[in-house]
Amino acid sequence: MDDRRIPELLESLVDAWNRRDWQAFAGCFTNDADYVTGEGVRWSGRHAILRGMAALFASGGTGGKALVTKQTIRVLVPGVAVVHLHWRLADAGTALPGHGVSVFVLALHGETWLVEAAQNTDGAPSD
Repeated sequence: MDDRRIPELLESLVDAWNRRDWQAFAGCFTNDADYVTGEGVRWSGRHAILRGMAALFASGGTGGKALVTKQTIRVLVPGVAVVHLHWRLADAGTALPGHGVSVFVLALHGETWLVEAAQNTDGAPSD
C-alpha cells in the first residue's frame, strides 16, 4: 500500500473543483460513492455526483477558488483512510459561507486511491 499517493488524489480533487471540471472531479470517486453537499443533499454514485456538481454551478450555486487551509490524513487499516480537509473560498462572490470542512473516506483500488464517501460542511471553521 502506498498511502503517499493520498495527497495526489486530494490535489486532483481540489484542482478539478477550481477548474470546474466536473468530469475530473467525479473521476476521483468510486462508481458507487456517496457525496453529501454542504446543504445536506446526498448524491449516490459517480454519475449523480457529476450531474449534481454541474447543476449546482450552472445555477450560480457556489463559487470562488478553494484553498486548503489544513488537512489531516489518517490510515485506518491498510487500503482505507479518512481525510479532513479544511478549506476557504477566495473571491467567492456568493452569499454561501466561504469556508468549511470536508470529510473523505478513501479506499485503495489496485494502485489508485478513490473517494468512497464524502461529506461537506459549509461554514465550519476553516482551520
